[in-house]
Amino acid sequence: KKSQALDPTSLPSLYALLSHSSAFGLILFYSYLCEHHPPHPHEEKSYDRDEFFFWCILTVVFAGGQTWMENYAIPFRGGVRSAGERIRMMKKWERMMSEQEERKIAERGVGGK
Repeated sequence: KKSQALDPTSLPSLYALLSHSSAFGLILFYSYLCEHHPPHPHEEKSYDRDEFFFWCILTVVFAGGQTWMENYAIPFRGGVRSAGERIRMMKKWERMMSEQEERKIAERGVGGK
């Protein structure tokens, strides 16, 4: 639905124009006051490299911790495994890897490649 054009002979139309123009003028006046007469004086900008690196490192550590926590609690087929189960599985995997290495060494012989 289109809005009606301004009718200079209609009083409601002139009232709407003046009310919207005055609201816009108040917004511009408020912007001028905030820009040129701020309620809080401007401070001199300063750059602190140590604080910058502190926040960068803290952000990376926090994001890494969140990622690690999300990936650490990945549900397995039987549900989420406890820390004890994970340790037993790691030891089992280490035994399997060491047995494979021993078999490879035995297949090569003592001094051969």
